[in-house]
Amino acid sequence: MEEINYKLIVTDMDGTLLNNDKKISERNIEAIRKVREKGIRFAFVSGREYVFLEKIAREYEIDVDAIGLNGTEIRNDKGEIIWKRLLDRNAVKEILKVLEDEDMLFKIYCENEILGTVPKRIDEIITKLLMLKIKKDDITEELKNEEYQRLFGRGLTVTDISNYIDEYDYNVEKIEVLDADRDLLNKISEKISNITDVFITSSYERNIEILHKEVNKGSAIKKFGEYLGIDSSQIMAFGDNTNDIEMIEVAGLGIAMENALDHVKKKADYITLSNENDGVAYAINKFIK
Repeated sequence: MEEINYKLIVTDMDGTLLNNDKKISERNIEAIRKVREKGIRFAFVSGREYVFLEKIAREYEIDVDAIGLNGTEIRNDKGEIIWKRLLDRNAVKEILKVLEDEDMLFKIYCENEILGTVPKRIDEIITKLLMLKIKKDDITEELKNEEYQRLFGRGLTVTDISNYIDEYDYNVEKIEVLDADRDLLNKISEKISNITDVFITSSYERNIEILHKEVNKGSAIKKFGEYLGIDSSQIMAFGDNTNDIEMIEVAGLGIAMENALDHVKKKADYITLSNENDGVAYAINKFIK
């Protein structure tokens, strides 16, 4: 592979830069600091919100840009918003109608709030989600309550979510739908795709994420590169899951983790070590001297 002067490195977080304990290893931190000292920009790119990305940057005292909610919002290293694309209000209403009719568990990410509604089959959903990790006989009410808090703890639960959004004039950035049944999630994706023009992706097996039709990680890093005056050929991107594919395809060097899904690896130019083995640092040290 010919030597390229990379000017922007972007990385997914969960399953990529973060290890399985949700930490950044010392080797990865050293690699980030190395490229920053060379004047190369470094950006976190995640399905998570900016508040999470900013907290990580502060915790490890690293100077990074942040692209949150799968490309919905781009912020520079000072936290200033460079670009944002919200879901159309009419599209949101159409999507909510489908989700409510199907009694789905979903969360709505607004600019300053996470909203959720509790479906009638919440006990069934939580039980099936827990069964992906432990045996059914080991599931207790305490574990169910812990899972409920994990799902709804950071948000506000409301009953008539569509009217609530109208009443308080919320701007919707992303809608996340969660379920243990992948076939059901695929069916929901198809239904939504048939009624409104949005971009639907997935950051792990048990969710789908619904965004504005122009939003994905690939379009976001391209837009950020244009803002910085950096061509896509000078971008290095790391990822492991379905929502990283567009980013891996756009980047001059798209890198999949060893632990990435097979269909993600097929799109990559290079496969590095796993997130547990400092794969980001390994590739940075290989391609940037």
